[in-house]
Amino acid sequence: CRNLISTLHALSAQKLALDDTVKAMKGQMAHLMDELETTRLGYEGQLSSLSEHMAQMNLRLTAQADEIEILRRGKKK
Repeated sequence: CRNLISTLHALSAQKLALDDTVKAMKGQMAHLMDELETTRLGYEGQLSSLSEHMAQMNLRLTAQADEIEILRRGKKK
């Protein structure tokens, strides 16, 4: 009977330790999820800015190509 009581106390202590570990891991996981979300939002913002910049550069290049073509046609006449 004493062995059972001793085993029960040991198992209870292990359960408490495991509960603490689970609680700590859940906190760490929540922190990492927040960090991941912050990183994701940052990358989305950077990608959006880069896409806008590329679209503007494409418009500028198209306008310059059109202007060059007009100037070339003017020289040929």
